[in-house]
Amino acid sequence: MARVTANSSLAATAPPVAAVARPRGEHTQGSARHAHRPCARPPHARRPGIRLQRRAVEIRDAGLVLRHYAPDATAGKADRYAQSLGLTGDRAEAAAEAYRLRAAMDAKAAGVPAAPVSAAVSANSAADDVRWLLDVSTAYTRLPEQLTTAA
Repeated sequence: MARVTANSSLAATAPPVAAVARPRGEHTQGSARHAHRPCARPPHARRPGIRLQRRAVEIRDAGLVLRHYAPDATAGKADRYAQSLGLTGDRAEAAAEAYRLRAAMDAKAAGVPAAPVSAAVSANSAADDVRWLLDVSTAYTRLPEQLTTAA
């Protein structure tokens, strides 16, 4: 193949497609039948477990970003809200987390500037994280329309 220089174009030096392409169905043993076709989805998209884990990480990341918008009094109000529902343990924590997320989203939508927050790292496994996020999702759908009247 000819060398590409500043005065030549790649199209002028490349062989015609017909010279390198095999006719349909003429693949040799061991050749990749679809090697010339790029995969439409990345490899992780074909594996549900990996997709689920990636989604959980993305949700957690969004929660970390939103924490910067939650008003200072939100943590106490969230805990009181969960207690007012009579919840305990993980369900109470999930309800409080849903409350905090909603309060942060409301504050961000109202134009409240982000504030610095200490970083928290979850030591949960991927499966525990998914269960936790499902609990938070369930609690979130049960939040009252106006948070200020709930606590």
